[in-house]
Amino acid sequence: MPKDSVLYFEHNGLDGFSTVDSVKLDEKGAFSFSGDKVGNPEFYRLRIAGQIINIGIDSTETVDVKASYPQMATDYTVKGSYDNEKIKELALKQIRLQSQCQSVLAERPELADSIIKTMLNDYKQDVTRNYIFMSLCVLTATLPYFNIS
Repeated sequence: MPKDSVLYFEHNGLDGFSTVDSVKLDEKGAFSFSGDKVGNPEFYRLRIAGQIINIGIDSTETVDVKASYPQMATDYTVKGSYDNEKIKELALKQIRLQSQCQSVLAERPELADSIIKTMLNDYKQDVTRNYIFMSLCVLTATLPYFNIS
């Protein structure tokens, strides 16, 4: 970890990111953030030296994140939240896709446009099918059933 690094806890709002709290890390890098409960689920991120972990926080959850610099963005664990596990999966998929696109650009520049277009379509279909639609199925299954006569 870079010496004298500052870890930022940032809120992702409609106007962009704003710092909620920050902490200067020592050599061990241990930290803890806590705050008032929010009324609605909100998106946040942990950021240090270009490494970012996106998290969602709901008023009913305590989220535990464990990470080590410099692989913080890809090699972290999150407990206490099913949704944050899915956010991590999506972040890793996006990082892999970006890396694959960069490789295609470097190795096959003459075919890059069509290959990357296919890769993006496959990614979008995967996310739509396995994350967006699955979330809607879970939501629908948990809604109360009303019988109005």
